[in-house]
Amino acid sequence: DAIVYAAPVMEETAQIVYGNTNWSTGITGTDNRNFLIKEWDLEYGRFFSETDVKNAAKVAILGETVVRELFGDVDPINKIIRIKGIPFTVIGVLETREGLEQLRALENGMYIRAKLVSELTLDKNAPADIDTPEDLEEARKWIK
Repeated sequence: DAIVYAAPVMEETAQIVYGNTNWSTGITGTDNRNFLIKEWDLEYGRFFSETDVKNAAKVAILGETVVRELFGDVDPINKIIRIKGIPFTVIGVLETREGLEQLRALENGMYIRAKLVSELTLDKNAPADIDTPEDLEEARKWIK
């Protein structure tokens, strides 16, 4: 059987700040293929766009738990949050899923484009976009 989708995934833990409120959560750098693989849809808002990618936009998709803890009853779309002092605009909120604890853990997360995670980590040279066999080889060298 062939692999249909593969997506970059880079993870970091950090405090997300909105106004005077902060919440510690996992931050996943990825792209829209990750949501296809996990069959995860949005409650509202949008996924990353080609324009976001082209312009290196600092945009974020939040899990329901993060929205509840940071915003309460306030609509988070187009609000600015900060991670390590870097501003991100909220563009989407993941749907709420019932069931497995693993799925609920994903709701306590934040998703940004993979390339931006390297700005949040100590290693600024970490490969993020793997779209060609050459990119994959470069990532393998970095992991070793």
